[in-house]
Amino acid sequence: MICAAADHPAVLEPVRALGGVVCPVDSEGRVRLDVLEALLAEAPAALVSVIAANNETGALQPVEALYALTQRHGARLHLDAAQWVGRLPLPTAWDLLTLTAHKAGGLKGAGALVIRPDVTLQAQQLGGSQERGRRAGTLNPAAIASLGVVAASPPPPDLAALQARLESGAEALGAVITAQRAPRLPNTTHLRFPGLAGSLVVLGLDTHGVCASVGAACSSGAAKPSHVLDAMGLPATEGVRLSVGWNTSEADVDAALSALAVVVEGLRGAEELFG
Repeated sequence: MICAAADHPAVLEPVRALGGVVCPVDSEGRVRLDVLEALLAEAPAALVSVIAANNETGALQPVEALYALTQRHGARLHLDAAQWVGRLPLPTAWDLLTLTAHKAGGLKGAGALVIRPDVTLQAQQLGGSQERGRRAGTLNPAAIASLGVVAASPPPPDLAALQARLESGAEALGAVITAQRAPRLPNTTHLRFPGLAGSLVVLGLDTHGVCASVGAACSSGAAKPSHVLDAMGLPATEGVRLSVGWNTSEADVDAALSALAVVVEGLRGAEELFG
């Protein structure tokens, strides 16, 4: 089994525990295809799992190239598309695809594993016939229904424009946009102010009523550097993640930028004063 160094810990940690291999990523957070090909040629793997859209940076993986590569070596490709849902049309080059509702405004508690007809799975949870015998356990109808609504809804049309407004304003303040040269989700912006701790920027924004994080939402309370930035060869403590959504307005973006200007100016002043 192979996964990528910028994958979500929910994939990374089980792969490591099972003795799998972690493939490095480039400076944009995308899988090193040359290394992956060498790994597959050296020791054929049954499964390659990759986060299709990164939860911290929004960087999109080259899924078509990944699928062609895994097909060539007889491996199955699993895409973690949790972040992709509700933002872009879903990719089609995969053997297995996982998605969820709550990242796109749906209820928590439901996800879907989509598999191609020629993929055979062995049940890991026994004792019930739910999920066509593949996963036993009581279902959550309300969350499942919300997942259906999310899956059937088109992505908000103005996300990219809001993101561009946010990023151009942040760059004017000296921000460096992470994975800027890679295709990215239209809602997720990850940036750095070189020399400033991301945690201090986030704390400052919070005092102005702006929600931000230093990384993934599920680990933003953890006092450890970002493994994603580390895998990309970037300073792992400078990151700040901001996102726009279906209910974000231009006024919201402008208010966030005004707060960001105050916070960054204050932190830079403190740096100059105290070194």
